[in-house]
Amino acid sequence: MVEVWLLWAYLLGFVGLYGLRVLADTRHMFAPPLVLGFIVSYILVKSYFDFDDLARATLMDIDYYAVSLAFAALSLTAFALAFELATRMPSKPSRAVMAVERLSATTIAIYVSTFGVIGIGAQVIFASYSGGLVEFYSKAHGQAGAYDEVSGYLTALPFFLWSALIIGSVTLYIRGARSPLLIAAVAVIAAALAANTILFGNRDGIIRLCLTAGVGYVFVYRPSLTRSLPLISILVAAVIAVSVVGYLRVYLHLGAERTVAEGIAEQITNKNGAKFDEDETGHELIFNVGVIHAVSKSGVHTYGLPYLFPLISFVPRGIWPDKPYSIDFGVNLFELIQTTLGWRPIGGAAFNSITESFVAFSWFGCLVTGLFGFGCGRAFARAMRQPSVFSIGMLIGVLVACVYWASQSFPAVFFQWFYTVVPIVFLAFMADRLLGGGRRSPRRDVRPAPVRRTTNQRH
Repeated sequence: MVEVWLLWAYLLGFVGLYGLRVLADTRHMFAPPLVLGFIVSYILVKSYFDFDDLARATLMDIDYYAVSLAFAALSLTAFALAFELATRMPSKPSRAVMAVERLSATTIAIYVSTFGVIGIGAQVIFASYSGGLVEFYSKAHGQAGAYDEVSGYLTALPFFLWSALIIGSVTLYIRGARSPLLIAAVAVIAAALAANTILFGNRDGIIRLCLTAGVGYVFVYRPSLTRSLPLISILVAAVIAVSVVGYLRVYLHLGAERTVAEGIAEQITNKNGAKFDEDETGHELIFNVGVIHAVSKSGVHTYGLPYLFPLISFVPRGIWPDKPYSIDFGVNLFELIQTTLGWRPIGGAAFNSITESFVAFSWFGCLVTGLFGFGCGRAFARAMRQPSVFSIGMLIGVLVACVYWASQSFPAVFFQWFYTVVPIVFLAFMADRLLGGGRRSPRRDVRPAPVRRTTNQRH
C-alpha cells in the first residue's frame, strides 16, 4: 500500500504543479495538462473511496491498481514533456485563420445560425424517430433514443451545436455585443444545449458549457486572479455538479417519479456508497483496473488496431454492410475480463484512452499519450500567442478531447474532437476563400481583431 500512497502523491503533485501556474496567468486554468491531470487523478484517487474494503477486495486487485496508477503517472509525464516541448516551438500566423477575424459579425451570425438550425433540426428529427419530443425527453439518461433505427450521421449532427456556440460566444467576447442576430443565435443554441444537459443529466454538457464560456473569457480578457474568482467559483460548482449528477439523472427527465429534492435526500441517507455487486459492475475505476489486470494476465494486446476504427467508421453501411462495430474492432475487453477475472462489466462501462494505450502497446503505450500532449501543446501555444476565434475554438476542441481521453476510449475522443473542430476549420477555409481570394492570391497582412483587456491586466 506504500507504493499506492506514493503514486497518489505524484498524481496530486502533478495537478498542484500546473495549478500553481494559474497564480501567474489565469489562462493556465485551462491548460491541457491541468485538465487531463485533474480528471485522471479524480477517477483514480477519489473513486477509490467509492467502495468499501470488501468491494475493492472482491473486484479489484490492489497490485494491479498500483500498476494502473503507475502507468497513468508515466503517461501524464509523457504528456507534460511533449506539451512543454510543443509550447516552446515557434508558430507562424496563418492567413486563413486570421481572415476569420475580418469576417463581418453578420456573416458569422449567419454561419452560426446555419449550424444551429442543422443541429437543432437533427435533434428534432431524431426525437421524432424516438416517439416524439415529449416521449424522448421523458426517458432517463441512456434510455432515450432510437439509435438502432437511424444513421449515425443523424445522431452526430447535433454536436455541431457546440461548434456554433464556440464560434458565436468567442466572437462576442472579442468584438462585443454588436450583432443582435449573433446574440440571438448564441442565446437560442446555449438554451437548447443547457436544456438537453439538464434533462438528461449529461456530465459532458456541464463540462462543455464551462469550457466554452470560461476559455473564451480568460483568453480574450486575461483577467487577474481576483477578477477570475467568480469564474473559479463556477468551475468548482461545475465539478461538484459533475460528481453528483450521475446519482440524480433518474430524477431530472420529464415525468420523473420523484423530484430532484427527494432524490438528493435519498442519496444523502444512502450509506452504501457506490452500488456493489460481486458478479458485475460498471464503475469506471474498477473497469480500468480490470482491463489492465486482464491484459497483463492474458498477454493479449491490440497493437493499435482500434486507432484505425475512426477512419473506417465514415464508410456508410450501405456500402459496407458488415462493417465492424468499435467493440469488435480489436479485442473484446468485456469478454476478456469475464473469462480472465470472472466478473462482468455491465453495459455502459467505459475504459479511458490511457488504459487503451496500455492494451495496445503495454508500457510503451505512454508514448501515445505523449503524442496527444504534443498536439495539445501546439493548440494551447497558438491560443496564448494569437487569441482568435479559430485558435480559441481549436483549444476548446483539444480540451474536450482531454476530457474524453481521461474517461473514454480513442474512438470517442476522436469523434468528439472531430465534430467540434470541423465547423471551425471550415469557417477558416471559407474566410480565406472570401477574403483571401483563394490559395493563389498574394499574401495579405491579416491580423486578428484586437483583444479586449481588463484595466488591471498584467503586462
